[in-house]
Amino acid sequence: MKSLLLKNNEEIRSYLGEKIKRARIDHEYTQVELALRSGVSVHSISNIENGKDFSVDNLISILRALSYTDNLDLLIPDIAPNPYDLMKGIKERKRAIRRE
Repeated sequence: MKSLLLKNNEEIRSYLGEKIKRARIDHEYTQVELALRSGVSVHSISNIENGKDFSVDNLISILRALSYTDNLDLLIPDIAPNPYDLMKGIKERKRAIRRE
């Protein structure tokens, strides 16, 4: 996997578009077939694959059609509880604390 830490939004969209195109081809779907399976227009699929702006709803629909929704947990991993919070009996933080 490429490191995306120092990339701008445009480069990340292009990277995601390439990955979606590769997955579509690996599933042996044309853009039209993926559009039918996902409910996303062919034009939107083409835009995504070419790194243009896209909606999260379209991305989720495409991932669902490609059977990749199980991987969504990788976007924002679970954070282990802070040992200090556990010691104080805090199970889960409900909000951030402002630090000055």
